[in-house]
Amino acid sequence: MDATIEFLKAKNGMPTARVRATDGTSFLLHSVYDPASEARRLLEKYPSLKDAGVVVVLGLGLGYHVCELMRIVPAKAYVLVIEAHPELRRRFEKSAEEIPRNRVIVTKDESVIWTLIYQAREQLREGFVIVEHPASQRLNPAFYRYIRHRVRDFVSMLLVETATAKRLNRFIQENMFRNLPSVTADPGINVLENVFRGRPALIVAAGPSLTKNIHLLKMAKERSIVISVGTALKAILSQSVHPDLVVTLDPLESNYRHFADLDFTQAFLCYEPQTYYKIPQLFGGRRFVFNSFWSNMSVWLTTLFGNKGYIEPGGSVAVAAFGLACLLGANPIVFIGQDLAYTDGLTHADGTVYEGQKATIDAQRLDYLEVPAVGGATVFTSRALYTVLVRFEELFAKQKDRLIIDATEGGALKRGTVVMPFQEAIDRYFTEEFSVLPVIEECHRRHRPDSAVRERIREELEKTVHEYDAFIPKLEQILSLADRIQELNQLAEKISNTKSANLLAAGTQQGLKEKGEELNRLLKEVNAQARLVDLLSLLTFDVQLMPPLAEDAPLKDQVDRVRLVYTLYLEAAKTT
Repeated sequence: MDATIEFLKAKNGMPTARVRATDGTSFLLHSVYDPASEARRLLEKYPSLKDAGVVVVLGLGLGYHVCELMRIVPAKAYVLVIEAHPELRRRFEKSAEEIPRNRVIVTKDESVIWTLIYQAREQLREGFVIVEHPASQRLNPAFYRYIRHRVRDFVSMLLVETATAKRLNRFIQENMFRNLPSVTADPGINVLENVFRGRPALIVAAGPSLTKNIHLLKMAKERSIVISVGTALKAILSQSVHPDLVVTLDPLESNYRHFADLDFTQAFLCYEPQTYYKIPQLFGGRRFVFNSFWSNMSVWLTTLFGNKGYIEPGGSVAVAAFGLACLLGANPIVFIGQDLAYTDGLTHADGTVYEGQKATIDAQRLDYLEVPAVGGATVFTSRALYTVLVRFEELFAKQKDRLIIDATEGGALKRGTVVMPFQEAIDRYFTEEFSVLPVIEECHRRHRPDSAVRERIREELEKTVHEYDAFIPKLEQILSLADRIQELNQLAEKISNTKSANLLAAGTQQGLKEKGEELNRLLKEVNAQARLVDLLSLLTFDVQLMPPLAEDAPLKDQVDRVRLVYTLYLEAAKTT
């Protein structure tokens, strides 16, 4: 909106403002009578502010609601104000002292927004609130519609990623090591690049709508590359159809249920090194490897066994299946069973291990969202599934020259796809038979494991084990020193009021100084071995989420932090 802002006095003498648009219309940013009281009434709509970890305010105005908000939220809450109008941002920087500017960031810069929210990802778990200031948003409605959607998407992704990382990291690292012999020997998916250029691919997921059209799978076989996610395997095989490629990456043992006691003699597995280690064993040598999960550990291992092919991550095996179809050169790519929502209140299709399982949907909980559905109306989805939906739409937008068809016949509407019934997709695009499995088998047969690579990995692992053997005693020494410093610090506090305080305090302080210097030397020595510390990052994920200590933090807090961090490092080093 092209507009000018006129600053004036409210009836009670407080500043307010009027916006005058070029079309002659005008509106107030705040009450002409009592702006502060109006701000308090606005915030009454947000009772959860008192427990919030992160607050995003859409629209600054003159800051009355921000000032009132800071009296409500916890002292450690992150507050981000998004304001599109530069004059209002400048005025805030020069505003009265009652607005606590040191605790508030005001911006319209997306990179700043994402950085702050990412830094506050642990606080997000305590509570997230978006506060809307409607009058400010009238200055630029399109911007606020866009940024509201983007903030919600970004927060959803962070909540899911943080929770997943904390829950799965140990399993991921264990599987990476257990899968290392097969990962080293197996060909990567890069040997399949563009081998099916221009051919149709069918991705079969396990959403509830798969029950509607799974009977059509036989018509698609031999006329498309059939790619299955692990969860859909039992349902597909029940139709006497064998997928060509099966994709998996889940590191948990529960993923094994989808594979146990099935026939894989006519399928190849495409797996991530983090996959639960017993699953690749089921496929014998019929396997391809890909990378999508990047950590210090996975990067290190990749430098040892080489590039196997990369698929962009997305928090779901279905996203990996889509990346695989793109790598194959397939066009069009057709989805079935990809609801990404609880169609008819169900979680999965018939024939899967979750058959008949109902979602317990509570519309009042932040875990559930209502999204546009295929065919109109809306459908409920979870925060985790919504994150995958957002990721899919980002990836679809990059595929300018590829047709993506959603033939799910239910579930969430996905921007970037053409919606059509599965039968129509078969009739229009699956028009001729072509060789699939023999082509895959030939690509696999041409690969030869390199014994020199295996030996190099063995040597590197042995070297790293020896380095940890020397590293662990240093970590133990750090913890011992930290304990002694804490004892001396407590002693210093106890004797501060005794008659011999000066003499005792001097000796204690000297001890603290000597132990502190020894600890600092050892910390520098250990931290210099950055590679070993980096390789522990999966098992010490909590360290990354710790807020930084203040520079003037008390000695007790500093030592407590050392003990906490290096206890995690010690446990992780022993585990590794």
